[in-house]
Amino acid sequence: MVDESASFSIKSRYVWLTFIALALVGIVFTAVMQISAWDFRNNLWGPAHLITQGQSAYTIRSLGFDSEAVWMPTAVGEFFWLGCLPLTQASNFWWFFNIVLLTVITWVIIPKRKPPPLLLALFLISVALFPPLIVHFNLGQYTLWATLLLLLCPYLLKTERYFRLGVLVALASGKPQLLFIPIVGLAIALYRQSGVKALRAFVAGGVLTTLILTIPLWLSDVQWIPDFIQALRNNQVWEHPSSLQVLQKSLGENGIWLYLLLCLVIIGITAKLWQRLPPQQAVLWSMALNLIAAPYIWTWDYVVLLPLWVYYMFRLNWMGQGLLLLVYSVVWGGMLYIQINLSGNSYLTWWVPWVFIGGVAFAIWVSNKKGLKLVTP
Repeated sequence: MVDESASFSIKSRYVWLTFIALALVGIVFTAVMQISAWDFRNNLWGPAHLITQGQSAYTIRSLGFDSEAVWMPTAVGEFFWLGCLPLTQASNFWWFFNIVLLTVITWVIIPKRKPPPLLLALFLISVALFPPLIVHFNLGQYTLWATLLLLLCPYLLKTERYFRLGVLVALASGKPQLLFIPIVGLAIALYRQSGVKALRAFVAGGVLTTLILTIPLWLSDVQWIPDFIQALRNNQVWEHPSSLQVLQKSLGENGIWLYLLLCLVIIGITAKLWQRLPPQQAVLWSMALNLIAAPYIWTWDYVVLLPLWVYYMFRLNWMGQGLLLLVYSVVWGGMLYIQINLSGNSYLTWWVPWVFIGGVAFAIWVSNKKGLKLVTP
């Protein structure tokens, strides 16, 4: 096994040079590109712009948009300053910001040692061509931001910074459907580590941060809550690939009971994972399993599968890596077929999390067979 503690280190001056370079590129990119992202416009820039104009954040039809804003007020509150920018520049910034998020996520996940060139090339190609990631960028989605924040949670857990852990989760709550199983896992870890005291600090951090993030909405128009509720009611109902939607459509009322049973099973699996695995690994599984348990999910949210796949892609032996590439190929081919031949119906992609999670688990099992040890811890 390779000791990652003996990995290469990056000198601080290179970190600062990289930061300055990214900032300069980001400024130029924001100024000159012409990017339009539908979800970003409707769910983030529109509400943010209304706040800067002293209006209710969830009345975006007043801007001429034929839709509703449905992202949570925490997302609008933490990024309300984007409303000061024109739509084009704000969209450009959001696109570049997501590139940075993806880069940091990659840095957090891959081993801190020089990977084999071929493996690195396969990884870069796989990430660039992952269909949910492409859709995520095209629409200007939020999921990468939540993914990074969840990946950072184990580090605060390790250092017993429970209040800050609550702050981090609140910052990721713009799409709460991404947090269901990760919060269950974190709560189990908190209780096992420091009992009720840790849970109280975690909840306090989350609640306080949530209240602070809504301040811009209150200052712009105190009627934002009724407007938000009305926007949720008016939002068009779409077929989405959640387990609840699939089971309810297939089995009617019985499907709801089966979904609840499925959630209980996943919660049980999550509890076992957080007991047996280091938090850095357990959170990866929690984010992936959440795609099966969440009552509302979309294909672009499948980007949370990438950290799990990448983590083990760099740590399993050649046989496990081959199986992971096979899993990726099956998912990529299936989603491409749906896009070309079935009008890109997102509902039909419900199987993707099952295949990804099952494939990763099988690859780990194969790599752990006698004589096939993990490459790294």
